[in-house]
Amino acid sequence: MRYWLMIMVMASLPALAAPADTADTPQTRKEAAERYAKVSDVRKLMTDTVEAMAQRMPDAQREGFRTLMITHVRPEVLEAAMMAAMRKHFTTRELNALADFYDSEEGRSAMAKFGRYMADVMPLIQAEIARAFAEYQREQASKPAKSGT
Repeated sequence: MRYWLMIMVMASLPALAAPADTADTPQTRKEAAERYAKVSDVRKLMTDTVEAMAQRMPDAQREGFRTLMITHVRPEVLEAAMMAAMRKHFTTRELNALADFYDSEEGRSAMAKFGRYMADVMPLIQAEIARAFAEYQREQASKPAKSGT
């Protein structure tokens, strides 16, 4: 009997020692998303991405592109949309895990490279979307029109 009692106590120790689950409420998600945005420095990521994209442009277009992006892109709008989407799709624990990662040495290193990464892949993503849309338009144009009868 003592043997089974000891087994049961030992088996329950991890559960007793584990921290209680963080409550997953709109408020805790908001706080965790704000923490993530702070440690991941969303505005710096945007600035780094614009700068890296500008470096890939011809010299004559580079400054105009930077000016356009700085003047007309509203980082607060993008940041607010990102925050709302994070609160919608991620739990408090997930947001805290992301913030923990981006606050780590590896996370900071990855974020320092992320703007250049986005600058490399964004033109390819845009080109592929444009190609797919043009293909879709050609397909739609080649379909016979439906009659109203």
